[in-house]
Amino acid sequence: MHKICASAYIGIPDEINRIFEVVRSGDTILVTYVDRLARNLLAFGPKLENLRERGVDIEAVQENLSYATGRLEFLQKVLDAEKEARRNGDRQLLSYMWSKRSGGVST
Repeated sequence: MHKICASAYIGIPDEINRIFEVVRSGDTILVTYVDRLARNLLAFGPKLENLRERGVDIEAVQENLSYATGRLEFLQKVLDAEKEARRNGDRQLLSYMWSKRSGGVST
């Protein structure tokens, strides 16, 4: 079992790429939630499809969701996570800008 602590929003963490490279047909990658694995549909979509074609499944344990049997729902959750990450980033930027304008942040 591996615990990976890296952002999956901007790109695919090296540890995940290595796991994707070494898994074999019949293997299953377990994640707690889909959004813990991926928050970027353009980066992860092709990787997920490649794994499926190679006979590797990914399961989101807490969501009781398998990529092999629930591809559309799995991809929708990646897209939802991406949207939420963007909203959070926008809120943080707005908060920073507001604080800077009101004298709360120094540069």
